[in-house]
Amino acid sequence: MSDKVLCRITRSCRKIEYLNISFCQGITGRSLIEIAAVAKLYKIEKRLSIEFLDFGSCVYVAETSICNAIHSCPNLQHHNLSFCRITDVTIKEISHSCLNLKYLNLEGCANITKEAIDQLVSLNPNIHVENFMNSMDMRAELDQEIRGLYNTWHSV
Repeated sequence: MSDKVLCRITRSCRKIEYLNISFCQGITGRSLIEIAAVAKLYKIEKRLSIEFLDFGSCVYVAETSICNAIHSCPNLQHHNLSFCRITDVTIKEISHSCLNLKYLNLEGCANITKEAIDQLVSLNPNIHVENFMNSMDMRAELDQEIRGLYNTWHSV
């Protein structure tokens, strides 16, 4: 899928509730800017009615574009951000914009702190955050794996 196709879908399907663009390498921030623009255009309908949004592995999309899309979709209940290049900034936007969010997948998101997740959960106690691994835990796990490989290699 390309930005052009996603922009057409967003413009013509104002009541879209389910949007999965995971693994779409042709998607950039341009599409998400379009989603935000359409949401502003149709404010009468209280922004977009998207409840399920999957950005999994959309590595070419900037964090600011993801935040703009999140801000434009306050009805989100299910959000997949796995392997997206996001930080605590995105988590903060989610905690302020998506009060109905029930599920958040953060697999492979290495730049998020436990403090940001704790704040999100305190503001939305009904949320289920899946696959979050504290960046410090990731580094420790990687360090341990490297040491194991090093020891295996030197014992041969």
